Amino acid sequence: MKILRGWWPSIVVLIVILWLTLAPHPIGDTQIELFPGADKLVHAIMMGGLASALLFDWRRNGGRMPYRAFTARTVCMVIVAVTLFSVADEIAQQSMQLGRSGDVFDVIADFVGILLGVLLSRPVISRIFRDSRG
Repeated sequence: MKILRGWWPSIVVLIVILWLTLAPHPIGDTQIELFPGADKLVHAIMMGGLASALLFDWRRNGGRMPYRAFTARTVCMVIVAVTLFSVADEIAQQSMQLGRSGDVFDVIADFVGILLGVLLSRPVISRIFRDSRG
């Protein structure tokens, strides 16, 4: 239960990503007209969101530590973990044979999103917790 309480934002983001990427028709049969490459943008946003949620939870779960810094090791661990998840998700899409396919360009978009998520969320998260802890 402690993990659920401490990491619920990351868990929610992860569940949404799994549903959007592994369900055969996650938004139904609606025919939404999108611009070319929109799916790559969605991939970048999803994985950037997951990386950001993980960093937020990491910082939030500092526990008794007065400040849980974003060390290079922590940031690299998040980047590697989310990238590995991205690759595993694409492999699952390919192997499940539910009308979805794996795509190396999705992984590249995911990686770009992860890097942007980390770069953009770190200062925001640091400010949130600096302000809330005085």
